[in-house]
Amino acid sequence: MAHVDQSVPSLPPLPPEYVIRRCDRDDLPSVGRVDSAAFSGHDLYPQFFFVQALDIFAGGFLVAERAREVVGYIIAVVGQDVEPRGWILSLGVHPDHQRRGIGSNLTAEAEAFLAGKGLEQPVLTVDPANTTALRLYEKLGYEQVGKLRNHFGEGEDRLLMKLRLTNTRSEPSRVG
Repeated sequence: MAHVDQSVPSLPPLPPEYVIRRCDRDDLPSVGRVDSAAFSGHDLYPQFFFVQALDIFAGGFLVAERAREVVGYIIAVVGQDVEPRGWILSLGVHPDHQRRGIGSNLTAEAEAFLAGKGLEQPVLTVDPANTTALRLYEKLGYEQVGKLRNHFGEGEDRLLMKLRLTNTRSEPSRVG
């Protein structure tokens, strides 16, 4: 694993009432509700997307729950470009549970999943107007490496971000 840059703040601890685990089919309606709440005012993923993501990317589809209620999710996948690349496809945390370290810890678990596949520098795309997500990713050591114009259609630009290698976290995964 790459060297951990000690100047990068460590992850906030996951509050003890929260658990991160792999997503299962029964979680999908709740994942859809979290997505809808987290991205209100934006185009949402249709429910079939989450069904297909679970079918295809089950190992990298994680949820955060509190008292058996799904409050966040992340989908990490292995992309097949010229060579394999790890992608953080989607991250959502219900607004009632934001700013508690859930997004940071979900991201760290996704990074650990991808590192287990030999992919230590995941990439992701983010809406340039999503300042909350941009701050989170920058805090976690991601940097902008490009801009994808009209990535999701006319006027739907995205920033391409990549984890700086010196910021790769080396903590073992807590997900079974």
